Amino acid sequence: MSRVGLLFLVGAFAAAPLGASAQTCTIGPFSGSTTISSINSQLNSAPNGAVVCMQRGATWSSATGFTLTTSHPDSSRVTLCASTGSQCSPPGSGANPKINITDGGNNRCVSFMGVTGYNLKNIDCFAKSTTFAYDVRKSSAHITIDGGVVDGWWAGAFFDNGTGPYVDDVKLGVCGNRVEIRNGPPPTGNLRFATWGPTTNSSMSVWIHDFTGTNQGGQDHMIDLGQNGSADPYHATNNLTIECSLFQYSGGGEMGTYLKAARGTNLTVRDSTFEVIGNGCSAVKALAFDSHYDSAVEGWDGAEIYRNVFKMGKCAAIVEAVGKNIKIYNNVAIGQADDYQRGLIQFWYNAGDPTDLQVSNVAIFNNTIYRTGNTSTPGNGYALVSDNAQIASGRQTGTGLSLYNNLFYNLDGVDAKIWTSSHGGCNGWGANGANIRNNYIYTPNDSSPSYWGGCSGATGTNSNFRADPGLVDPANGNFSLSPTSVIAGKGIAAGAPTNGDFTKGPRQSPPSIGAYDMSGGGGVVPLDPPVLLQISAN
Repeated sequence: MSRVGLLFLVGAFAAAPLGASAQTCTIGPFSGSTTISSINSQLNSAPNGAVVCMQRGATWSSATGFTLTTSHPDSSRVTLCASTGSQCSPPGSGANPKINITDGGNNRCVSFMGVTGYNLKNIDCFAKSTTFAYDVRKSSAHITIDGGVVDGWWAGAFFDNGTGPYVDDVKLGVCGNRVEIRNGPPPTGNLRFATWGPTTNSSMSVWIHDFTGTNQGGQDHMIDLGQNGSADPYHATNNLTIECSLFQYSGGGEMGTYLKAARGTNLTVRDSTFEVIGNGCSAVKALAFDSHYDSAVEGWDGAEIYRNVFKMGKCAAIVEAVGKNIKIYNNVAIGQADDYQRGLIQFWYNAGDPTDLQVSNVAIFNNTIYRTGNTSTPGNGYALVSDNAQIASGRQTGTGLSLYNNLFYNLDGVDAKIWTSSHGGCNGWGANGANIRNNYIYTPNDSSPSYWGGCSGATGTNSNFRADPGLVDPANGNFSLSPTSVIAGKGIAAGAPTNGDFTKGPRQSPPSIGAYDMSGGGGVVPLDPPVLLQISAN
């Protein structure tokens, strides 16, 4: 019996119920007749544990929003929530309370002025403004923004940085109730960042869509985990989880990267979908470990990227330029037919300064990579895993890289490319390709695909790429294994995922190849004919 398919799993994220019980209002509920300044005053004088309520369906139009200056213990946070009657009510209970900032200048919806201990639940923040919906200043901590819509702002959330205590323990959305950040309509503003700035010990669960950049030379990012240029030399993000999120781009305005990670440690990206809608894409990336080219030492140390869906059309899923100790596994990447579809991951060595972290110890394993097929001239397009030819001064090609247990399902019609290197030898992948092993290649339209370019000394099976791996319904997005799949149980156990497969089901021993495994141990049959590619040192 195969596991649940891709389409069902993605849909399940939005349907997850909230488990929290309703809270009773201790201040309010306020109707639209009570001014924002009056509610703000009562928020700042509220006792520990207070529940401040704003009625669902009400709108507050104001030149200014809330400015919070009073702190509370983490264990006795003050809650500001959408209410039905005298209780906080969950999403779907009616229209959220709406704060509409009428001044297009330097005002915010909510400013956290170095304070601690707040929960916001299902509050909408609208504006047509050049500033931030949520402004979270240094020393702010223990803050959860639970649900709600952000619309028409230059940035959905700003996290302050620099000397002094970092913003700590901030949750922008939760898995059952994401924060929706959009750029209208209505109204339409100038969304350059959905979030901007560094945090520590924090998480994000967001839905970002209708993103319209502001033509800043490719610097418009949905999430930028630091500030660029000379804004501040200390912009590292540490211990961040991004989960249960949906990132959608449909080609409006300029766009650089969905998620830019320039400097930090311990990033987890899981259970999220990165999607290009239509053909609005050129150099867009879903996730980039990339440099801001400023005076700080940049690069990312420690990241796990798993159980995500990359539906990036002809755009790149992941770009690795300044990072080390990164694991990429249990993901599904889907590319559309195009001569320049950029595959799962590109390694860039022409980005970054000499002092930035060098690319090293990147493991790519147990992913399912599906491309619908290039359509025209041989030699065009990118491999599913590739690196660039240019090397910036002081930079070097990758070291300690590994590629194993991946399913490459490539329907390219004229020149199926799997892995290419622009440099001699195996370029960081180990002597004679020892770190490229147990990958299954299916190229039904090309009996001699381009693969393992640059690893001329590698050995292994290089024929019969037309044996179907046995997926349930890949053309319709179900990449789970059929009971007779030839890749079931054919991966290597060393370094395989320890937290299950794409569906969170158990991994068998030995594991299957690709993002999915079997439920139970059935369906494991010998490879006949042998199309499992095993490359090892001579």
